[in-house]
Amino acid sequence: RVGSAAPARPGTPTTRRSPQQRPPLRVVPPRRAPARAPFVLLVSAILGGGLVLVLLINTWLAQGSFTVKRLQEQQTTVRNQAQAVAQQIAAKSAPNALAVRAAELGMVPAPTPVFKTKDGAVLGVASKAVRPASPPQPPAATPSASASVTASPSATGDTKSPAAGKSPAAGKSPAAGKSPAAKASPTPQRSHG
Repeated sequence: RVGSAAPARPGTPTTRRSPQQRPPLRVVPPRRAPARAPFVLLVSAILGGGLVLVLLINTWLAQGSFTVKRLQEQQTTVRNQAQAVAQQIAAKSAPNALAVRAAELGMVPAPTPVFKTKDGAVLGVASKAVRPASPPQPPAATPSASASVTASPSATGDTKSPAAGKSPAAGKSPAAGKSPAAKASPTPQRSHG
Protein backbone atom coordinates (compact mmCIF):
# COMPACT_ATOMS: atom_id res chain seq x y z
CA ARG A 1 0.00 0.00 0.00
CA VAL A 2 1.44 3.18 -0.98
CA GLY A 3 -0.18 5.66 1.21
CA SER A 4 -0.22 3.77 4.52
CA ALA A 5 1.88 4.66 7.49
CA ALA A 6 2.76 1.10 8.24
CA PRO A 7 6.07 0.42 9.83
CA ALA A 8 8.73 -0.97 7.63
CA ARG A 9 9.36 -4.64 7.79
CA PRO A 10 12.41 -5.79 9.55
CA GLY A 11 15.10 -6.98 7.23
CA THR A 12 13.96 -4.89 4.17
CA PRO A 13 16.04 -1.96 3.42
CA THR A 14 14.18 1.26 2.93
CA THR A 15 14.91 2.76 -0.38
CA ARG A 16 14.73 6.41 -0.59
CA ARG A 17 15.70 8.23 -3.64
CA SER A 18 18.02 10.96 -3.22
CA PRO A 19 17.53 14.28 -4.93
CA GLN A 20 20.35 13.49 -7.30
CA GLN A 21 18.59 10.45 -8.65
CA ARG A 22 15.51 12.30 -9.94
CA PRO A 23 15.27 12.52 -13.70
CA PRO A 24 16.37 15.85 -14.94
CA LEU A 25 13.62 18.27 -15.88
CA ARG A 26 13.56 19.62 -19.38
CA VAL A 27 11.47 22.18 -21.24
CA VAL A 28 8.88 20.57 -23.43
CA PRO A 29 8.38 22.29 -26.75
CA PRO A 30 4.95 23.95 -26.99
CA ARG A 31 2.22 22.08 -28.82
CA ARG A 32 1.59 23.31 -32.31
CA ALA A 33 -1.88 24.85 -32.43
CA PRO A 34 -3.71 24.16 -35.68
CA ALA A 35 -3.71 27.11 -38.07
CA ARG A 36 -6.84 29.23 -37.78
CA ALA A 37 -6.62 31.02 -41.11
CA PRO A 38 -7.98 28.15 -43.26
CA PHE A 39 -10.88 27.57 -40.87
CA VAL A 40 -11.78 31.27 -40.83
CA LEU A 41 -11.60 31.38 -44.63
CA LEU A 42 -13.81 28.29 -44.95
CA VAL A 43 -16.49 29.71 -42.60
CA SER A 44 -16.36 33.08 -44.36
CA ALA A 45 -16.74 31.40 -47.77
CA ILE A 46 -19.72 29.35 -46.55
CA LEU A 47 -21.42 32.45 -45.09
CA GLY A 48 -20.74 34.52 -48.22
CA GLY A 49 -22.03 31.75 -50.50
CA GLY A 50 -25.14 31.42 -48.34
CA LEU A 51 -25.83 35.15 -48.53
CA VAL A 52 -25.40 35.16 -52.32
CA LEU A 53 -27.71 32.13 -52.60
CA VAL A 54 -30.37 33.81 -50.42
CA LEU A 55 -30.10 36.96 -52.55
CA LEU A 56 -30.54 34.97 -55.77
CA ILE A 57 -33.54 33.08 -54.38
CA ASN A 58 -35.10 36.33 -53.16
CA THR A 59 -34.61 37.96 -56.59
CA TRP A 60 -36.06 34.92 -58.35
CA LEU A 61 -39.13 34.92 -56.08
CA ALA A 62 -39.65 38.66 -56.57
CA GLN A 63 -39.48 38.21 -60.34
CA GLY A 64 -41.99 35.36 -60.06
CA SER A 65 -44.36 37.53 -58.05
CA PHE A 66 -44.18 40.27 -60.71
CA THR A 67 -44.98 37.67 -63.37
CA VAL A 68 -47.92 36.39 -61.32
CA LYS A 69 -49.26 39.94 -60.86
CA ARG A 70 -48.96 40.68 -64.59
CA LEU A 71 -50.74 37.43 -65.46
CA GLN A 72 -53.50 38.16 -62.94
CA GLU A 73 -54.04 41.59 -64.52
CA GLN A 74 -54.20 39.97 -67.98
CA GLN A 75 -56.68 37.42 -66.63
CA THR A 76 -58.85 40.19 -65.20
CA THR A 77 -58.77 42.05 -68.54
CA VAL A 78 -59.68 38.94 -70.50
CA ARG A 79 -62.43 38.07 -68.01
CA ASN A 80 -63.91 41.58 -68.38
CA GLN A 81 -63.76 41.30 -72.17
CA ALA A 82 -65.45 37.90 -72.05
CA GLN A 83 -68.21 39.30 -69.84
CA ALA A 84 -68.71 42.23 -72.21
CA VAL A 85 -68.98 39.87 -75.19
CA ALA A 86 -71.37 37.61 -73.26
CA GLN A 87 -73.55 40.65 -72.46
CA GLN A 88 -73.53 41.70 -76.11
CA ILE A 89 -74.54 38.19 -77.17
CA ALA A 90 -77.27 38.11 -74.53
CA ALA A 91 -78.55 41.52 -75.67
CA LYS A 92 -78.61 40.44 -79.31
CA SER A 93 -80.20 37.10 -78.41
CA ALA A 94 -83.07 38.65 -76.47
CA PRO A 95 -86.49 38.02 -78.04
CA ASN A 96 -87.18 41.73 -78.57
CA ALA A 97 -83.83 42.29 -80.29
CA LEU A 98 -84.37 39.25 -82.51
CA ALA A 99 -87.84 40.49 -83.46
CA VAL A 100 -86.47 43.93 -84.38
CA ARG A 101 -83.66 42.41 -86.48
CA ALA A 102 -86.11 40.05 -88.18
CA ALA A 103 -88.39 42.97 -89.03
CA GLU A 104 -85.38 44.86 -90.43
CA LEU A 105 -84.70 41.89 -92.70
CA GLY A 106 -88.33 41.86 -93.87
CA MET A 107 -89.36 38.78 -91.91
CA VAL A 108 -92.84 38.51 -90.42
CA PRO A 109 -94.02 36.33 -87.52
CA ALA A 110 -95.67 33.05 -88.44
CA PRO A 111 -99.40 33.04 -87.66
CA THR A 112 -99.43 29.40 -86.59
CA PRO A 113 -96.28 27.67 -85.39
CA VAL A 114 -95.36 24.30 -86.82
CA PHE A 115 -93.13 21.82 -84.97
CA LYS A 116 -91.13 18.86 -86.21
CA THR A 117 -90.58 15.93 -83.85
CA LYS A 118 -87.47 13.74 -83.61
CA ASP A 119 -89.05 11.00 -85.71
CA GLY A 120 -89.83 13.48 -88.50
CA ALA A 121 -93.55 13.97 -87.88
CA VAL A 122 -94.87 17.51 -88.38
CA LEU A 123 -97.18 18.92 -85.74
CA GLY A 124 -99.46 21.74 -86.82
CA VAL A 125 -100.50 23.14 -90.18
CA ALA A 126 -98.36 25.74 -91.89
CA SER A 127 -100.02 28.83 -93.26
CA LYS A 128 -98.60 31.68 -95.29
CA ALA A 129 -97.31 34.59 -93.28
CA VAL A 130 -98.62 37.98 -94.34
CA ARG A 131 -96.91 41.29 -93.69
CA PRO A 132 -99.14 43.32 -91.35
CA ALA A 133 -100.23 46.73 -92.51
CA SER A 134 -98.02 49.39 -91.04
CA PRO A 135 -99.62 52.17 -89.01
CA PRO A 136 -100.50 55.30 -91.03
CA GLN A 137 -97.96 58.09 -91.16
CA PRO A 138 -98.79 61.15 -89.02
CA PRO A 139 -100.03 64.15 -91.02
CA ALA A 140 -97.37 66.53 -92.25
CA ALA A 141 -96.51 69.24 -89.75
CA THR A 142 -97.37 72.82 -90.58
CA PRO A 143 -94.39 74.98 -91.42
CA SER A 144 -93.11 77.09 -88.55
CA ALA A 145 -93.14 80.89 -88.58
CA SER A 146 -89.43 81.13 -89.31
CA ALA A 147 -89.76 78.73 -92.23
CA SER A 148 -92.68 80.70 -93.64
CA VAL A 149 -90.66 83.91 -93.58
CA THR A 150 -87.81 82.46 -95.58
CA ALA A 151 -89.82 80.34 -97.97
CA SER A 152 -93.25 81.82 -97.99
CA PRO A 153 -95.53 80.55 -100.81
CA SER A 154 -96.90 84.08 -101.34
CA ALA A 155 -93.37 85.47 -101.73
CA THR A 156 -92.57 83.00 -104.50
CA GLY A 157 -95.91 83.51 -106.21
CA ASP A 158 -97.11 80.00 -105.49
CA THR A 159 -100.42 80.22 -103.70
CA LYS A 160 -100.75 76.47 -103.39
CA SER A 161 -99.42 74.92 -100.19
CA PRO A 162 -97.27 71.78 -100.53
CA ALA A 163 -99.94 69.62 -98.90
CA ALA A 164 -102.92 71.32 -100.55
CA GLY A 165 -105.42 69.04 -102.23
CA LYS A 166 -104.19 65.97 -100.40
CA SER A 167 -105.94 64.32 -97.53
CA PRO A 168 -103.95 62.70 -94.73
CA ALA A 169 -104.81 59.26 -96.10
CA ALA A 170 -104.04 60.26 -99.65
CA GLY A 171 -100.87 62.07 -98.59
CA LYS A 172 -98.91 58.87 -98.13
CA SER A 173 -95.82 58.46 -100.18
CA PRO A 174 -95.38 55.20 -102.09
CA ALA A 175 -93.02 53.99 -99.38
CA ALA A 176 -95.23 55.17 -96.52
CA GLY A 177 -96.58 51.67 -95.92
CA LYS A 178 -93.09 50.31 -95.30
CA SER A 179 -90.93 50.61 -92.21
CA PRO A 180 -87.68 52.61 -92.44
CA ALA A 181 -85.71 49.36 -92.36
CA ALA A 182 -87.81 47.93 -95.14
CA LYS A 183 -86.94 50.96 -97.30
CA ALA A 184 -83.24 50.29 -96.90
CA SER A 185 -83.29 46.60 -97.76
CA PRO A 186 -85.44 44.86 -100.35
CA THR A 187 -87.97 42.29 -99.22
CA PRO A 188 -86.53 38.79 -99.69
CA GLN A 189 -88.45 36.57 -102.08
CA ARG A 190 -89.47 33.21 -100.62
CA SER A 191 -90.31 30.15 -102.53
CA HIS A 192 -92.93 27.89 -101.01
CA GLY A 193 -92.80 24.32 -102.02
